[in-house]
Amino acid sequence: MTHRWPDPDALELLVAVAEHGSVGAAARALDMAQPNASRTLRTLERTLRLDLLHRTPQGSTLTPEGALVVTWARSMLGQAQTLVDGVALLRRERTARVAVAATPLIAEHLLPMWVAELRSTTRARAPQWYRSGAPTASPTVTAAGEVEVDLTVADSRQVLDLVAHGEASLGFTEEPARAAGLEVLTFGTEGLVVTVAPHHRWARRESPVPVAELARTPLVLQTTDTSTRRAVDRALAAYDPVPPRQEAATASAVLAAVAAGRAPGVVGGLDAAPWIRTGRVTPVVVADLRLSRPLQVAWPKGGRPPDLAGELLGIALAHARRYAAPGRMD
Repeated sequence: MTHRWPDPDALELLVAVAEHGSVGAAARALDMAQPNASRTLRTLERTLRLDLLHRTPQGSTLTPEGALVVTWARSMLGQAQTLVDGVALLRRERTARVAVAATPLIAEHLLPMWVAELRSTTRARAPQWYRSGAPTASPTVTAAGEVEVDLTVADSRQVLDLVAHGEASLGFTEEPARAAGLEVLTFGTEGLVVTVAPHHRWARRESPVPVAELARTPLVLQTTDTSTRRAVDRALAAYDPVPPRQEAATASAVLAAVAAGRAPGVVGGLDAAPWIRTGRVTPVVVADLRLSRPLQVAWPKGGRPPDLAGELLGIALAHARRYAAPGRMD
């Protein structure tokens, strides 16, 4: 025999009658017209084949059967609410997104650590029943547990534009920046490193290279549209530097030219670190010169970023405090 399931909305209305004392009061509480409420309750009675209400000219009250159905309905509606809340959690956990813009340096070397921690904290916060069967995020995006990080890689100026136009909640850059309508926080400093091939004469020096000698040496540098090059140009401007020996679009290209013995070069410490660890290039100390650039994060004015963006910001700041590499990031 096939049974018809009672309408949950009708059961909710019946419970409201019990709580508010009449059909009219229950209809008002649920923002329903009283004639519609009356029809809904009559349909429920036909479905259950029970008289649920005792109707009089003075109003309607629950019958003993109706009072018992209300008790069961409360339990059923509670379970239904659990289902609705659980589905909402699944949807929120699976589709929650945070849009981030970052320069290539930060996207390559720092953001993966931050996203990994965001993944961990998100999973730890999820209920055990959800963690046990957590779905795999789409392989086409960077997944942070059940959070998707939409990453746009761009230069520093484009990063700020994306945040200013609401296309990213956070923007990470590595050069001095100010922008109307944005909060800009310096969360660390990356040292730039002068590198040479292991057989270069500077690699055997016991004393620092004088800054004037560096300035009159043709170097391998990144192109003028990069933050690294702008930082080098600012640092050496007072020493009237000679033109570069070679310009390259990326730090990797600079390091490859340096390793081949083309000339000394200057790159960020994060980019240089793996080349130095493997002995392909050697770092050189320069006297009386601090080559560095700030690491900054921007977000729209109005307080700390909310929700996932705020969590990711907190993780980035915590990592910055404990990170160390050649040309220490403080």
